[in-house]
Amino acid sequence: MRDNLYFIRRNGKCGYVNRQGDIVVDPVYSDATGFADGLGCVQDGMDLHILNVNGKVEATIENASIFGHSFSEGYLCVDRNDKLGFVDEHGNVVIDFEFQRAADVVQGMAIVQLSDDRYGLISTMGDWVFEPQYNYITEYWPDSKLTAVVVDDYRWSLRPLDGSDRLQREFASTHQEREGLLPVCPEQDGKWGWVDTRCTDVVSEQFDGTGTAFFDGTIAVVTDNRWGVSDTRGNLLVQQKYNFTGNLHFGRRRFYEGAAKPGTLVGGKYGFLDAAGEIAIPARFDGALDFVGDAAMVTVGQRRDAKLGWINENGEFFWNPNR
Repeated sequence: MRDNLYFIRRNGKCGYVNRQGDIVVDPVYSDATGFADGLGCVQDGMDLHILNVNGKVEATIENASIFGHSFSEGYLCVDRNDKLGFVDEHGNVVIDFEFQRAADVVQGMAIVQLSDDRYGLISTMGDWVFEPQYNYITEYWPDSKLTAVVVDDYRWSLRPLDGSDRLQREFASTHQEREGLLPVCPEQDGKWGWVDTRCTDVVSEQFDGTGTAFFDGTIAVVTDNRWGVSDTRGNLLVQQKYNFTGNLHFGRRRFYEGAAKPGTLVGGKYGFLDAAGEIAIPARFDGALDFVGDAAMVTVGQRRDAKLGWINENGEFFWNPNR
C-alpha cells in the first residue's frame, strides 16, 4: 500500500495529517476526499486540487466538486454541473460527466447510473462492459469474478465481470462476491446462506443476515439481532453475542456492544476484534470506520459534538479528537 495522509476536520474545515500526527495540509478547505493510492483531493472554492503525500498540488480540476469518493486505481469520481464523471491523477477527464450516480473504479471499471435510472458497467476507456439495462448493480472487489444485478422483476442474478451473460439462478437479495463465495437470500424475508461462483449452494440458508462479503475466509453473521463470525462452512468462529460485527480489514474487525435496544446501534460503543475474534481494542468509540492499513478513523461524541480522531492497530491515537 502506498503512503497516505489522513483526513481531519477542525472548525468545520478539512485538511490532512501524516502517520505521526503532524499536520501536512492545513485544515482550510471546505471539503476533502479520503486519501488513497497516495493521492487526495480538496475543495478550494469552485475548483478541486489533487494532492500527493507531501501535500503538494499535482493538478487542479476547474468547476468541479467532490462527491464523497476517493482515488481508486488512479481515478477519482467528481461532480460537474450535477453530473458525475471520472478524472485521472493528472486531472484529465477520462469518462465524461453524464451520470447520476457512480461507484469507484475497480478492476478498470465503474458502476454508473444514467438519467433514466438504469445501471451499467463502464470501463475507464469509456466502453460499456454491461450495457445500462439494470435496476441496480452490486459493488464488487478487486478479486471478485462476479457481481449481482437486479433484473426487471426485481430479482437478483449473478453476472461475470468479464462481460459474459448472467447466470440463470435468481435470488431475493445478495451481497458481494469475494473469495469465490457470495452471500444470498433466495426468498423474500427468508434466511441467508452463500453460494460459489457457479451458483452452487455452499451453506444453506440459516442466518438472519450476513456481512457484505468474505474476508480471509470469514464473514459476519446475525441471528436474532446478535452478531458473530462464521467460516466458509457456516461454523461459528465468534459466538453471536454482539450488536454488530463488521468485515475483517487488515487484521481488525469492528464490533458494537451495549446498544440500548436490540437491532440498533445507539447507546453503545465500537471496538475492534483481531483476526482470531479476540478483543484487540475495547469498545470505547462512538463511531468507527474500518481499518485502512494500520489506521482507522474513529469519532468521540454524538452528532454535532462528535470529534474525529485516528488510531493505530493497538487503539492508540496518533490524531486525538480533542486536539
